[in-house]
Amino acid sequence: MSVDVQERNRLSAAVVGESAPDYKRKFSLPQYYYTSPELYRKEMEFLRSKLWLMAAHESQIPKNGDFKLFEIDGESIILCRDLQGDVHAFYNVCRHRGSPVCVTNEGNAKAFSCPYHSWTFMLDGTLKRPRAMDASFDPKEWNLKAAHLGNLDGLLFVCLAKGEAPSFEEFAGRIRPFISQYGLTKAKPVYVQDDLIVTNWKLPLENYRENYHISSVHQDLGRVMGAAMDHSNGESHAERMSRLGRSLPMVYDEAESLYLQQAIQFAFGKDQVSATQDGSAASSLMPTITEWSKGWTYINFNPLSHINLQDDYAIMVFFTPVSETVTKTSMVFLVNEDAVEGKDLDVKKLIDLYVVTMAEDNVVLGRHQKGIESGAYEPAPLALEEDQIVLFHDWYFNRVHGVPTA
Repeated sequence: MSVDVQERNRLSAAVVGESAPDYKRKFSLPQYYYTSPELYRKEMEFLRSKLWLMAAHESQIPKNGDFKLFEIDGESIILCRDLQGDVHAFYNVCRHRGSPVCVTNEGNAKAFSCPYHSWTFMLDGTLKRPRAMDASFDPKEWNLKAAHLGNLDGLLFVCLAKGEAPSFEEFAGRIRPFISQYGLTKAKPVYVQDDLIVTNWKLPLENYRENYHISSVHQDLGRVMGAAMDHSNGESHAERMSRLGRSLPMVYDEAESLYLQQAIQFAFGKDQVSATQDGSAASSLMPTITEWSKGWTYINFNPLSHINLQDDYAIMVFFTPVSETVTKTSMVFLVNEDAVEGKDLDVKKLIDLYVVTMAEDNVVLGRHQKGIESGAYEPAPLALEEDQIVLFHDWYFNRVHGVPTA
């Protein structure tokens, strides 16, 4: 749909709010969009009710009784494996008077006992009959509230919709063939990193979608990416992937889509087999990989949830809003469950490039938020290499606010 600027701005004011300033397509957003508590609440209503959000890998709770918390926008979700081995997601809220029933970020338990009045919930969410309740009290009516949970080859996603959630199969269906190539159900985590950044949630998403800053901010990543441009290594990547039976058509959503998904197979450069500082392997092949493809797969499940897959490891990258000006960034590195440190696994080598890159991004993003909050800030034109930010903005206004953008 083509919408002229005047009509788009009228719609923006009507839907986003009368205080929302006009925004120009292919420009950075006005300050309001990175600082407004009122706008943030509207955004969270959409994210919580419409999106499947990456939360963990099931190997992070490998044993019966294991649990870990996933937190977003003040909401706390317990991911746990019950005594029969089934994985659940529950709101971390006691059904008595609302106190959290789980007060540690991760661990192992036989049950969750609220520290306030000792109401005790089993790992499948059922409530054991509490003391001193009326005879008419029925514990079965007061089990922990379940959050919507989806599992894609061990990748755990939650949706916080109050009613019916969007179809998980529709969300995961087109991505599943890419994921299934790597055998993630037989993977294990070797490194997890969480960082809190003083920045609006949209800034890390914009940063993750563009390469314009790489030469300025990421010297190591720039060097590795520069080497990756040299494909003079005989057999083409497309030919190799076809020979290996792994070639898949690209997934590339436009702004009108619900999830803005992407799944793309890329080639490494000459002599590279993995995304490490020197391009060599850091671990044994992933469980279902039999031969080095000399390439990698980038997957964007939605703007907040991503995974990069190499033949020897995978890295989950996801962003969770905490408030209008605080965002949590998370990385989970996965390898073949049989890989052994010092034998066929070098964890430091495996994580070094991404850990350095994320640290550099975190510094830049904190400064970026501070600059945007200045009275001197005003939107400016985006560079040609920031076209993916334009696509994200178009999706954002389309899906979050119902405002056509192009």
